[in-house]
Amino acid sequence: MLVKSLKDLPIVMAKDGAEIREVLHPKNDPKGNHLSLARVIS
Repeated sequence: MLVKSLKDLPIVMAKDGAEIREVLHPKNDPKGNHLSLARVIS
């Protein structure tokens, strides 16, 4: 099981001011998933 805390994920600011936190990415997570998941607050 992969467990992550949102507070530990880096924030990327979009040009429109939205905050993006990437939760899962196929190249960054060792579980072999093919999913991408991000949390965006605008």
